[in-house]
Amino acid sequence: MKFMKMKKPLAYILSAILFVLVPMEILDYRDAFAKTAQKATEETAEEKTIHELIDEKMILQNMGMASLIKLDESFAIVMEESEKTDKVTPAPTATPVPTATPKPTATPKPTATPKPTATPIPTVNPNMKSDPYVWNGPKLTKTKGVNYGPSGKETYYNLNMREVVARMRRMGFSEAEYPYWEREDGAKMLGPYVMVAAHLGLRPRGSLVPCSLGMAIVCDTGGFARRNRTQLDIAVNWRLR
Repeated sequence: MKFMKMKKPLAYILSAILFVLVPMEILDYRDAFAKTAQKATEETAEEKTIHELIDEKMILQNMGMASLIKLDESFAIVMEESEKTDKVTPAPTATPVPTATPKPTATPKPTATPKPTATPIPTVNPNMKSDPYVWNGPKLTKTKGVNYGPSGKETYYNLNMREVVARMRRMGFSEAEYPYWEREDGAKMLGPYVMVAAHLGLRPRGSLVPCSLGMAIVCDTGGFARRNRTQLDIAVNWRLR
């Protein structure tokens, strides 16, 4: 009896332990099963993802191969067209060598027009004689330079008389009646008269006035006339010193 009394409490204790332990083991099994199932699910999803990536890779490779095939076909077409163009394009013609431009011929220089030769001035006019007037006093000479004759002070000058003679021609002293010539002693003559310059207010052009070299005709004037109204400047061909 005593033994039975002691055995009942032990049974209760064992029952309590079993009651506590068995559920815990069951829970542990449940948790382990859930984790195993989740892991299996994740592995399945991962495997699925891997398969999808492999499939996509294969698709992209197929597309790349198709693009390469098209590119090869396009390149073959371009090469074929290029070969046709090379066959059709004609060879360039040779550029003609430019002919040398002929040098212009030198323009001949115009020949110089010969200057007209000056008509020699006669020193003796056989058809013209000097006026018979003769001065018996001192005469003007090249070496003396200054002389006092019948009309006063006398000097001489040697200039071109072309303009002077032309003026006298316009005044009516013709070439036929009053030719220009030079006497043997050097006096420049207009007809029978020695050409002189004088004060035109006192002795106008064409006036006759006696001088030491003969009867003179006033044809010109000069600055000397302002200083001496009666002075005569006789035209000669003497070389001035």
